[in-house]
Amino acid sequence: MSIGLGIREGKASPGISLTAPWPAALLRLGLLWGLALLAAWPELRQLTGTWAGSTTYTYAFLVPPLSAWLAWRERTWLPRAVPAPSASAALLLLGAGTLLLLGRAAEVAVAGNLALVAMVAASVPAALGWAIAWRLRFPILFLFTSVPLADPLVPALQDLTADLAVPLLRWAGIPVFRDGVLLLTPTGVFEVAEACAGLRFLIANIVLGLLFAHLSFRSRVRQAGFVALCLAVPVLANAARAAGIVAIAHWTDMRHAVGADHIVYGWGFFAAILLVLLLLGHWMADRPAPEPATTAPPAPSAAVKPLALPLAVAALLAGPAYGWAVLPLPATLPALPQALPAPAAEWQTVSPGPWRPAFPQADRIWLESFRAPDGTVDRAVAGFALERPGAEMVHHDHRAWDEAAWTRLGSGAVALAGPGLPAQAALHRLVGRDGQPRLVLEWFIVDGRAVGTPWQAKLHGLAARLSGRHPPAARVALSTDAADGPGPALARLTRFARQDTTLQALETR
Repeated sequence: MSIGLGIREGKASPGISLTAPWPAALLRLGLLWGLALLAAWPELRQLTGTWAGSTTYTYAFLVPPLSAWLAWRERTWLPRAVPAPSASAALLLLGAGTLLLLGRAAEVAVAGNLALVAMVAASVPAALGWAIAWRLRFPILFLFTSVPLADPLVPALQDLTADLAVPLLRWAGIPVFRDGVLLLTPTGVFEVAEACAGLRFLIANIVLGLLFAHLSFRSRVRQAGFVALCLAVPVLANAARAAGIVAIAHWTDMRHAVGADHIVYGWGFFAAILLVLLLLGHWMADRPAPEPATTAPPAPSAAVKPLALPLAVAALLAGPAYGWAVLPLPATLPALPQALPAPAAEWQTVSPGPWRPAFPQADRIWLESFRAPDGTVDRAVAGFALERPGAEMVHHDHRAWDEAAWTRLGSGAVALAGPGLPAQAALHRLVGRDGQPRLVLEWFIVDGRAVGTPWQAKLHGLAARLSGRHPPAARVALSTDAADGPGPALARLTRFARQDTTLQALETR
């Protein structure tokens, strides 16, 4: 049986000849892909929703067709290869299915996204064999660029942009003082906001750089060098863009580059940088010569094994099947306490102050203020009867401050060891729109434990849900005015934290 045009000896035909065992191999591949998409259907919906809803990742809609086109470029080689399913690739499918299970249990969307793409990728050697998968390694690996992995880089990119912009401004003769992500000049105050971190430009350059390097270079050294340029140049360019915007605003007495026009300046600058990179890549290119049509593909290392496909299917579905058994949520949500007790007697309840957190997915938020002789502490506790899609304690929409009213200057950690407390908690330094300084101390409670980092919270929740339990969780944030100095404010927060009884109140709900 054959499909399409044949390949004549010594001359490559533009068509594809698929002789046995290719039809059976493509059926195996289609079956595995179909099962992968069904098993990871919620992750597929979430992934495509992220592509559609975030301008940072809209490019990802082009990744699957580009990968298909990259595979199509092998159309003179593939029909002459002999596909043979690999039983050892079932280990990759088992790992991908396990990652899917862990992502669902921990409510970590990016793990589920990676698992989905890994299932699709591992299906190729499972259905077609390692020799063909190796030949298609770049189209397969390129699929992983569609996974939204980069959001956690935003705070670091903000700080790096500010680090690099300050010396550029001083070199240009502009006095500047940096306070976290704020740049203060004689003309005004400028914030290196999350949208100004340069993440979109960085990701676009990396993806484009990988594709360009694959298509334009034979030398691995040149490929690596060009991709390194696509990593470094966007970071440096974003710092230069930020410094340029501040400089233009300073030199024009805030008449330009302070409103929407700074976005126009920024994207014009990015377009110029991208054009320079592409021209540089074109100049460096050493395009590979076409492969002779007579080059013989390697023969499969082993004959087709009857159990290879059932083994691949079982490996692919093992993780999701365990999840379907232990992860279903209870029919009703457990009750949360109506109120949380006050700490020690020295703290008197008062009306809440101006600070508000942003915990949109919480089942309940307790917000109270307490006064002691040395100042006031605000306590916000976001309670989750149980974590589930749409009610995740660790989520990118959650902040221990309202971004419309407060700007994060910096974050760190502080030791908190004590009963019902984590060893360390996150400490955020904020400034209000009126210039008022503030400190926020934050930690997590999950499965009866207080932990200080989001990853610890995810791991403890993961362990509980894999055992079939769905414990309550909470996110605790304490805030105080730092007008009396960071030292006294921090001492006030830590003293309150050591007297807080939120953990015990949730355990006895």
